[in-house]
Amino acid sequence: MKKSDLLKTFYFRRIALTALALALVTVCLTACGEKEGSQQTYGCKFIAHSGQPSFNSQTVAVIAPTSNFVSPETIADKFTSSASASVARKNSKFDVVLADGAPRVVSQRYLESSYQTSQDFDKEAESVLSTVKKVARCATGKFWTKTDHVRTIKESDLLAALTVGSNSFLPNTKDKRIFVVSNGIQTAGVIKMQEEGRLPSSSQVADLLSHSLSNLGQLPNLRGVKVYWYGIGQTQGPKQSPLSTKTKAALQRFWTGVINLSGGTLIEIQQEGLQSDPPGTHAIKMSSVKDVICPLLTIDTLEYKPDSAQYLNLAVAKSEAKRVVSEFRKSGSNCQTLTVTGYAASGKSLSAYLKSKATVDKTNLRLTLLRAQSFESLLKSAGFQGLITSVGHGTGDPDWTTDGKPDPVLQERNRRIEVTN
Repeated sequence: MKKSDLLKTFYFRRIALTALALALVTVCLTACGEKEGSQQTYGCKFIAHSGQPSFNSQTVAVIAPTSNFVSPETIADKFTSSASASVARKNSKFDVVLADGAPRVVSQRYLESSYQTSQDFDKEAESVLSTVKKVARCATGKFWTKTDHVRTIKESDLLAALTVGSNSFLPNTKDKRIFVVSNGIQTAGVIKMQEEGRLPSSSQVADLLSHSLSNLGQLPNLRGVKVYWYGIGQTQGPKQSPLSTKTKAALQRFWTGVINLSGGTLIEIQQEGLQSDPPGTHAIKMSSVKDVICPLLTIDTLEYKPDSAQYLNLAVAKSEAKRVVSEFRKSGSNCQTLTVTGYAASGKSLSAYLKSKATVDKTNLRLTLLRAQSFESLLKSAGFQGLITSVGHGTGDPDWTTDGKPDPVLQERNRRIEVTN
C-alpha cells in the first residue's frame, strides 16, 4: 500500500474514533446532565447554595439507595408524591442527605420568595424536586463514569443521616420536615444490625435498643421536626432474604421509638408497599442481615389450683421451664428476650358467659397475668438471664360447641402459657 494511502487510512480511522468518542460524550451529557442556557452541566455535580439568612420552611430528604432496597426511580417517585407540597413553597430550603456509610448533605436547593411569574416558580419547584432522582441515580450508577457519579461509602448509617439532616435546619425556621425513604436497615455507625443481637426482632428488643441509644446520647435532635418514613422493612436483592412479619414490625417500632425519643413528631410511617424494581448494579453495598427466628412454645400441660397461680404439680412446671430455656438457648443469643403470655378458659356456657362477660374477663385478665408471672419466676430459676415480659391475655379463644355448651377440649386448650421472643 502506498504511503499516501496509509496516511488516508490513518486519518479516516482517527476521524471515526473521534466521532465515536463525541457521540458517547453526547449520550452521557444528554442522560447525565441538564441544559442551562447554552451550556451543559452534569446532573451529578451538585452546587450548595448558601447565604440565605432565614426560610419559612425547610425540608430534608434522607434517601438510602442501597443494594437491599428498591430502585432510585422508586425512591424518587415516592419522595416526590409524598413531599411535593412541602418542598414547593416560596422562601424554602431543600437538602438531600445520602444515607450511606458516611452520611452527608449532597445537594442544597432553595426557592426564593418572589418569581416573575407562577410558571417560573413551578419550573424551579419541579427542578428542585428532581434533585432527589438525580442524587439517587448518580449514587447507584445510572450515570456511572469516572467523572459522572456521586461517590458512595458502603453500608448505611441512618441514625447519622438523621443527625446530618437535623443539623441542616436553621434555628428560626418553624416548619421543619424530614422525609426518609429507606428500609430502616442500618449496618454502620452505633447500631450494626448485621451483628448478632442488633437487629430488632421483637417489641422488647426494639424498645431496649432505642432507649439505650437515648441513654448514651446517640440520638439526633428532632425537636420541632415532622418526620415521614416510607419503605420500612422492604428488602430485596440476591444477598438479602425477606424479613419476617414480626421483624418488620419490630423494625418499625424501633425507628418510631428513635423519632419519639429524639423529640420528633412522627406524622406518617409506611411499612413496605414500594414498587420492587431492582436497586441497580452500583447501588450502595450493604451487609446482609440475618432475620431472628425464635421459637413459639405453647405449654398446655400445666395444671393450676382453681382460681390460683399455684401449680398442682410443681415438678412438671419446673421441667417445662427447663425445656423452654433449653429451646431458646439453642436458637442463639438473638433470642434473649421472652414474652410469657397466660390464657384462660371461659369456664361457662356461651349464654352464661355473655351474661357475665365483663366480670369473667376482668377476673381472667388478672389470673392469667399472675400465672404468666409465676412461670416467669420458674424460667429465671431455670437459668434464663435475658429480659422476660409477662402478659395476661385473659379469656382465650371461643371454647364452646356449636350449640353453646362448654367444649372440654377447647376449654383445656385455653388454659395455657405461650412463650415467644
